[in-house]
Amino acid sequence: MTEIPRITVGDVKEKLDRGEGVLLVDVRSREAYDQSHIKGALSLPAKEAEQRMGELPSGQTIVCY
Repeated sequence: MTEIPRITVGDVKEKLDRGEGVLLVDVRSREAYDQSHIKGALSLPAKEAEQRMGELPSGQTIVCY
């Protein structure tokens, strides 16, 4: 199993400020995403993640929250 590194909010902000390719993925329910989410974030509920991982681009930092 591949270990997934943790990243802080500050690290994410720095990457975004530098214009690095960061994809934000909201893993909460679709209803929670519809109520509020970070601008530009994709919705990929955790319960669907395993089936839909192929939809995410490679070669880019993906940050799930």
